[in-house]
Amino acid sequence: MTYSLILATAAEKTKLEVLADGIVGIFIVIFILLVVTGLISALSLLFKEKPVTPTAAPAGNNTVAQAQPAQAPATTGISDAHLRVIIAAAIKVSLPTSSRPPHLQLAAADTTWANEGRRTIFQSHRPR
Repeated sequence: MTYSLILATAAEKTKLEVLADGIVGIFIVIFILLVVTGLISALSLLFKEKPVTPTAAPAGNNTVAQAQPAQAPATTGISDAHLRVIIAAAIKVSLPTSSRPPHLQLAAADTTWANEGRRTIFQSHRPR
């Protein structure tokens, strides 16, 4: 019942009314997107990290550990040249060399037995 009512009202509208409805619909969608953007911005302000302020250590207290300088990452013992070769080999192995995937190439099968079978069937002239 409702479907026929929608068709009847849509058929009675002029092109200008349909265009106005489309423009109003676009503005509604833009308004909803702006509201969602505002909500996300408000939530990001709520969960924003607060900057950490360093506290000054007391002058006479030696029990507080001094900040250690950052240590260099542990080395693996592989030089840069060797690392490049290892990465290149891994890429070569993992990527196909052509656009087609690799497939098996088999030798053509011997079909003489099939030809012989057809010949005996057709020479007999009997329905099978």
